[in-house]
Amino acid sequence: MSLRKIKLYGKLGKICGKEWELDVSSVGEAIKAININTNGKLEKYLTTDGALKYYKVCIKNKNNIISEKEINTPYENGDIYIIPVIRGAGKNGIFQAILGVVLIV
Repeated sequence: MSLRKIKLYGKLGKICGKEWELDVSSVGEAIKAININTNGKLEKYLTTDGALKYYKVCIKNKNNIISEKEINTPYENGDIYIIPVIRGAGKNGIFQAILGVVLIV
């Protein structure tokens, strides 16, 4: 694992903190760690107010979008960005319920 920055945007960042620095290897690990360190605030938001929101998750830069299938894929380095997007902005790499995917695995 390697120390990396995780940047949360929009209401997610306001609720859970805009920037984290964690020793994680995947987006899934980052989401779990943030949820634990916020006493479940991330999960609560994503299962209530944020349940109908869509997000793009990027590694290394804001244009390198990953898919739901890659959420638990280890990456050697690079910042992680979780950015809310407008519904209908396209489907490639944009997904809902990022937490649900991680908690199920």
